[in-house]
Amino acid sequence: MIFAKIGLLLFSLIGLGVFTSSLLQIISFLKCQKWPKTTGTIVNTTIKVTGGTRGGTADMSYATKSYSYLPVITYQYEIQGKKHTNNVRCFGDFGASEERAKEILSVYIQGENACVHYNPNDAKISVLETNFKIGLFLPTIIGLVMAGTGIYAFLYKFQ
Repeated sequence: MIFAKIGLLLFSLIGLGVFTSSLLQIISFLKCQKWPKTTGTIVNTTIKVTGGTRGGTADMSYATKSYSYLPVITYQYEIQGKKHTNNVRCFGDFGASEERAKEILSVYIQGENACVHYNPNDAKISVLETNFKIGLFLPTIIGLVMAGTGIYAFLYKFQ
């Protein structure tokens, strides 16, 4: 019984952490809409592959391969004589299919200029794109459901 309570409490805390982190991303997204712009230069582009094999039998004969492809665009820009380097394309970008990642990278060519939106209060914080991404809200909803479910079960199922 005590392990179930501890498990529910941990589940709720993890959900609360996911919710809070996602909420901060949404706030940053909303703020970046008004950030000033400057011209930067694309330094490098690559795709970061995460994930792996899951499920299946002991010999992995029925395993499923699940990967996420995150387009990483490194760019430099200068604000008030100080050079900055960053690789944040947008808020809420958690990966895509391999085809979509390649499509995104095709827009950003090494050595070419790009529009950089930077935080006027901290110029090292910047993004290339300020458009809405559904990835901003999915973790918020998941975190809220996790926290709510855990708290509900903790309070009402273990009285």
